Amino acid sequence: MIISNSTLFNNDLLKRQISSKPGDIVNIKKFKKDISALEKYYHLKGYTLFNCHNILLLDEGKVFYELSEGNIA
Repeated sequence: MIISNSTLFNNDLLKRQISSKPGDIVNIKKFKKDISALEKYYHLKGYTLFNCHNILLLDEGKVFYELSEGNIA
C-alpha cells in the first residue's frame, strides 16, 4: 500500500484508517469505504478540503492512494 501526498499525518497512521490490507482480494466497495474512512479522519481533524483523487492498482499488486489535503493557495 502506497499513500501519496500525505504531509499532515504519518503514513502509518493513515494506513490504520484503511480496512484493505496487503493480500486482500480487490474489492471496489472496500476501496470506497477506505476513501470514506480517510475523509472522515481528515474532516474530524478539521481538514474539510481533503480529497482522495485516485486509487490505482499497480502491477506488483500494491494499491496506490493519491491524496489532496486541501491546501489553499
